Amino acid sequence: MLPSAIKRIRRLKDANEKKFNPVPLYFVTVPVFAFLGFMFLVKPASNFSRNFAIERSQKLIALIEEYKNETGKYPVSIQNLDLHTADKTISPFIMGIENFRYNKVNDYYSLSFSQWKVLGSLEEIVLFDKDNVKDNLSGQFATYNYAVDLHRVKGAFASHNTKYDNWRYYLLD
Repeated sequence: MLPSAIKRIRRLKDANEKKFNPVPLYFVTVPVFAFLGFMFLVKPASNFSRNFAIERSQKLIALIEEYKNETGKYPVSIQNLDLHTADKTISPFIMGIENFRYNKVNDYYSLSFSQWKVLGSLEEIVLFDKDNVKDNLSGQFATYNYAVDLHRVKGAFASHNTKYDNWRYYLLD
């Protein structure tokens, strides 16, 4: 009994010695590395994929405008456009962006796509809206519909220009 008590007393004495505690170091380095990772990996990759998809969409926008010139109205959906243009199906063709979303509203349209940033916690909606449709919705289109990006971007906490005309991107939680 006495030998085990002596061992315990020695352990208490050793426990009072100053040992290096790595927790404060973790509190400093983890946020720094997270910030650097965001600035030098996530942000450039997001910018690249956004610009790549916008470049790919230019062909689709040209086909939509061509359809309007030939028929006098915008297509009801991209599927109608595909029937009209045969093999000219266009997709973003980049990882993280599945497809383009087309919305026809009266005599106008918008084109959009989205990508997730920061491990799925932040959605970026990129919207082509040359006629400012999102701010002039009326009639049946004025009713909020979560599936339509024209409505969803109104709840964005940030909005930024792109280097392309009529394109903006919106950040949503």
